[in-house]
Formats: sequence, C-alpha cells, structure tokens
Amino acid sequence: MLTINSVSLNEKKLEFNYDGSDKNGALEIILDKEYQSNEDITLKIDYHTNHENKSDPNNIWGSFGKGIRFIEPTSTGPLKRKQIWSSGEPLSNRYWFPGNDNLKDIRTTEFTATVENPLMVISNGQLVQTKNNNDGTRTFHYKTDKPYPNYLTSFAIGEYTDVKQKINDIQIHTYGYPDERNAIEATVELLPDMVKFISEKTGFNYPYAEYSQVVVQDYPFPGLNGQNTAVTISDNYIDDDRTHADFLYLWDGVALQALAGQWFGNLIMPESWEHIWLNQSFTQYFAGLYTGHINGHDEYLTYYYPFEKGAVIGDWNSGYRHPVVTKSFSDVGSFTSDNYAKFRGALVLRMLSKELGDENWSKAIKHYVKMNAGRQVTTESFIKAIEESTGESMEWFFDQWIYKTGLPFFGVTKKYDADNKELTIIVSQTQKTDTAAEYPQVELFKGKIEIGIDDKIEQVFIEPSSENRFTFSLQEEPKLINFDFESTWIKELKFEKSFTELLYQLKNDKDVLGRWSAIDELVKIAKNEKTSASDKKLICDAFRKTVRSNSYWRLRSYALSQLRSISALPYDETNIDLLLKIIAEDSAWVKTSAIFFLGMTKDEKYADVYINAFDDKSDRVINAAASALGKSKSPKAFDALIKLAEKPSWKSQSLISALNGLKELGDERGVGFALKTIANAKLPRWWLATSVWDYPLAAAETLVSFGKGNLAYPVIYERFRKSIDENDYNDIFSNLLLITTLADPRGQEAFDLLKEKFKDDSNAMIAVNQYEAQFKDIIKN
Repeated sequence: MLTINSVSLNEKKLEFNYDGSDKNGALEIILDKEYQSNEDITLKIDYHTNHENKSDPNNIWGSFGKGIRFIEPTSTGPLKRKQIWSSGEPLSNRYWFPGNDNLKDIRTTEFTATVENPLMVISNGQLVQTKNNNDGTRTFHYKTDKPYPNYLTSFAIGEYTDVKQKINDIQIHTYGYPDERNAIEATVELLPDMVKFISEKTGFNYPYAEYSQVVVQDYPFPGLNGQNTAVTISDNYIDDDRTHADFLYLWDGVALQALAGQWFGNLIMPESWEHIWLNQSFTQYFAGLYTGHINGHDEYLTYYYPFEKGAVIGDWNSGYRHPVVTKSFSDVGSFTSDNYAKFRGALVLRMLSKELGDENWSKAIKHYVKMNAGRQVTTESFIKAIEESTGESMEWFFDQWIYKTGLPFFGVTKKYDADNKELTIIVSQTQKTDTAAEYPQVELFKGKIEIGIDDKIEQVFIEPSSENRFTFSLQEEPKLINFDFESTWIKELKFEKSFTELLYQLKNDKDVLGRWSAIDELVKIAKNEKTSASDKKLICDAFRKTVRSNSYWRLRSYALSQLRSISALPYDETNIDLLLKIIAEDSAWVKTSAIFFLGMTKDEKYADVYINAFDDKSDRVINAAASALGKSKSPKAFDALIKLAEKPSWKSQSLISALNGLKELGDERGVGFALKTIANAKLPRWWLATSVWDYPLAAAETLVSFGKGNLAYPVIYERFRKSIDENDYNDIFSNLLLITTLADPRGQEAFDLLKEKFKDDSNAMIAVNQYEAQFKDIIKN
C-alpha cells in the first residue's frame, strides 16, 4: 500500500514497523522515550503510496475503490475531466496516508496540496490560504479545528466553479464544473433550507463555519458522502432545472443525507464500527423526513418507504440476516454499507418515533444531539438519551429491533357482532425462529401499532403473544380496516379482504399505501380468469377514477400502469379518452405513463400527439413520446425523430430519445444515423454513469434492432484496444459492454484479450466472465 521511507521526531530518525497488508495496514512507531499524555510531539513521516485506485470492472457506473482515484481524458472519453479524488470509508484512507482507522482515534487534520492552474483543491475544514506560486501552480491549505474519525478525511482536485450560498453565518459551497454553473444553481436551490430543517429538528445549529460539497466523476450513487465538512458526491447530482424537476426526489435526498452526516457522523461519532448505524440510519431517516417536509408525506410513503422496506425484506427473504448491532461481524466494509445499518435502521427510527409519539420523539432527538455533541457514542448512549428526555425506558424496543434479528408475520382476521355492536380484530403471529441461526432472534414481537377503522385511527399495543384480540364499540360494521396504518412496522402481513372492501379501500383510505395495496389485490382479481366481466369493468372504472382524482401523483401513475396491465388491445374509447386528457393536462410522470400506454396501440393516428409532446418541458415525456411515435410506424416519424435528435438537452437526452424512437420505428434509414452516432461519439465523463444518459449504448441497441450490430463492431473494437493500451478500467469495460450489446461473433477476441490481461486479477475476471456469459447467450439466441 505505502512505502515508508522514514519516521523522525525533531530530525531524529525513529524505528518503525509497517507490514503494508490489506488486513492490517497499521504503522507502528517506536518512540525514543516515554512521553506524558499531555505532551505535544511532532512526527514527520516520509512516505509515498503504491496503490492506484482503479475503477471497479464490476461497477462501471461508479465505484469507491481504495485510496486515490486519478481521472483524465482518454481516447474513448476525450471529454472526461482531469480529476483526483480520495475515498476513505471504511478502511481505505490507509492506502494513501498513514493513519489509524480505529474509530476511537479521532483527530484534527491539516491538508496542503499544490496543483497546476486552473485546478482547485477541496478538502476538510476551512481554506486557510490559497497561494499563487511562480511556476504556475497554486497551493491550497485546509485546516480543521474539531476532531473527527480517520475515514472521513477526503480531498478532491479538479477544475471547478464555486457556487456560494449562505444561511445565517454559515457559508455553503458547491464545487461543480464551470460549464455547468446554471445547472449547479438549479440543483442546490434547497441546500440552505436543508441546513435550517436539520438544525430545527435536532435543536442544534450546523456545527461548523462552512459546508462544502464537491462533485466528481466515477463516483457511485448514492455514495458514502458524509465526509467532514466537505462531502463528495457523484457529478450526476448536477442537473439542469428541467431534469432536476423530474428527479428532485432522488438527488435532493442524496444531498440531505450528506449534509445530515455533519451531525450524525462528525458532530456525534460512533465509538466503534458496530454502532455505525447511528450515522447511516439517521442520515437516511432525515432524508425521508425532509422529502416529506418539502414534497409531502405521501412522497416519503410512495418513494422512500418502498425502497427501504424492499431492501430489508429482500435481504431477509434471501437469507442474509443479522442484527443492526453486533460485535461478531467480521467484515467491516460490508457491515458499514449493508441494508441493516442504513435502511432497517431508518425504519426502526420511524417505528420508534411512533412508539414514543411526536412530542417525546422530538425531545429524545434534541437531547441525544445536545448531550453527545463532540463526543463518541454507542447505541446505549442513544437509549440513555431517550430515557433521560422522556422518562421512558426503551431497552425492550432496542433489544427487539436492534440487538436481535427477525420480523413478525401477522395474520389478521375480523368479526363484527351486530347484536353487541362490537368489532373484534384478531392478530396472530406466525413467524418461526431458525434453530440454526447465528444470531439471537425475537420469538414474539410487541409494541404500539395503529389500525385505521373507517375514518378513525386507533392505536393498540401488540403483546408478545401468538394471538392478540382487540375489541372496538361500533354502531355499524366498518367498511374499511387498515391494519398498521401507513405501514410503520417492519413485517409481513396476511389480511384477506372482499372484492367490495378492496374497491372501497381504493376510493376512501386516507393512507396512500393502503390504496396502493388495494390496487395490487384488485389486479390479481382482474387477471383471474374466473372473475366476471362485470367485476373486471368495476375494477377498470375504479382505476380510471383514481387516475383522474386529486390523489398523489405516484398513486395515480401506478393506477394508470396497472390499468394498462389489465386492459386488452384494442383499447376501448373510455381508456383512449382518459389517456388523451392526461397527455394534454397532467404532470410529467403521469403524462409519461399515459403516453407509454397509448403507444401500445401502435396506431399512427396519434402521431401528432406524440410529436407535439416533443415540446414538453420534461425529457421523460419526450422519451416516452419518441418511443410511442416509433411504434406507430407513422410516415411522419423518421423526420420528426431526426429533428428531435438535434434539440438541445441536458446530457444528450434528446439524442437518446430519438435513438429509442428509431429502434421502435424500424426504418432502415435509422441504421446510418445510429452508426454515425457511434462513430462520432466523444464519450464524456458521464457516459456510463447511468443508463439514462448513455447515448452510445442507445445507438448500439438501435443497430442491433436492425440486425446491424456488426457495422459498428470495428469502431468499438478499435476503441477497446486503445483503452487496453491506456489501461483505463472504466473505458475497457464500458467498451466491453458495447461489444456485448452488438453481439458480433468477432467480439470473442475481446474476451480472449481480457482473460489474458486479467488472469491474475480475480475481481476483474468476475466481470470478464459475466460479460462473456451474456455475450454467448446473445450470440446463441
């Protein structure tokens, strides 16, 4: 990793031990005498790094790697930016400087770097000085004044513009690319409000004088971006105002998490790695809280929550199971980045807020932050803060959800006694413990849970029993019962409802997740061949009413997509009229869904509808319209799509849309256009950062749709050979993806070259073998 040339104290050389292994990486220094704990000494370490942080072949859209990443223009990507950046979490800073990765060893830092003009250096703390040197270089000097853990040290070097904002006395910097300044300003509009939001929720003002965020290439989404005072974020974070309007729910959440890390990770620091959830769950939780604040609570429920729950339940069902906190976890890297520390932890915090109630939860958070500011903490510190601020002991809660594994499987039934005017809800717990499990498990769960009964929400307490019964006095049988209102618990649920009850729930439930669930169940009924035509019509009518209601847009869009899934071609006039109204009047994502739906007709009479949609503000709408126009096979389509390709757009989105349309159109003239696109491509830094912006891949797929992938093969293979000579891993495997997509049998030579080049690199060989398997499957089929 490093070569240590010497260690000295006051010009006196000291003995040292350093094995440089991945497993240890520690530098042991033998001092010349015994020093007192309050004595200051200055050690000088002369060293250099031997480790080059290459892109991960298995993650060409971005990877952290270890240590320092160097990026510069290449033959494949001549528009790449010249950049250097570091990645530290959890144990990777040891690859570029001697340090102690033990979380208990917190310290301040001072960082000085000299770079050529016009490059800038961004690092932790405050910029103390920028010095212009006589040789055309500049020296940047940063210094922190509050101690923090080693893994949060970072820097980035590149050509940047500084977009400044301010809230109170706090200076906010966003370092982005000079040619994207307007887009940066559009992207970071909410940053000051985010600072205000977290400060108010924690009762603790932003703890540093300045806050910086810097964008870099080849950095994965969402990133480990809570570095001390200067966070690193993928440059895909920056969008123009149109694109950001479509994806604000995504990237604003990333920015919020990075900012929240200044409180949870830097101001309050975990004492050891098993308590890292106190960073990651709080930043995820606050991101969800903020999206609810700025976009409405239904945005959290329909976007953040399904993602969090899906990750947690997915791990559980796949057999990957461990407590949120455990001392027996051996792989620190996996433990700090897995779904338990982040997503399960965030869901647990949400449950805890419901368990304590809003007032006590607010007291607990503020007390926890105030009492532990500038300190290192464990989970017990959090438990103690809750009890001190609310008077409630939550040991049982943490034992159940943090220190043990498991989730409840609830079976729910109901009975209404008309004579006694009583509703009884019976809740059974049917989960089984795993006798072979490595970690302790919860046998039976307990806690508060909310039940929606018509227009009321009742809170009950689940006892740790195989069966719980709850009785409510009601004058008439309820039409709607929503067990676990807004799905607060991490759980599996079986609660069978009648057709009539599901229709009523879709129309009347105040919980958007309850309505979403009703859609899922109604789709199953509609797709059942035993369901009558009249019942199917009732379902379709209910979905159409939902789409045209004032419900949250994600629910309406989902209802529209499910209406499409149960509607047979040719579509009736009721559906067509609905789609045309949505396309004329609705918001971007619902309109996109409607255009996709209408495009399934493949009817050229709607060509003008699609062409008019090319003037929409949303590139999501434009992309859907281009594909729909292609499917229509309209005589107007080719010229309209070629014209669309020339329309200015953020990161070539118009070009991608046009290529997608040409792929659907099947007009042979599209071959020449796609081939020219590949031949003239000067691939920028973001060309494979996300498939949304990948126009070379879209062009390759268009050629393949015509059976003409072989025409582009010589061009791509030549770029591939140059990328091998330049040894740029990202370019090598990005070109390999294109070769795999083109499916030309000659592509086997590329795999043969890589198997020889990477025969001693097991990680790279995983990627080579996976691509080769895909390539052979495509060739065979």
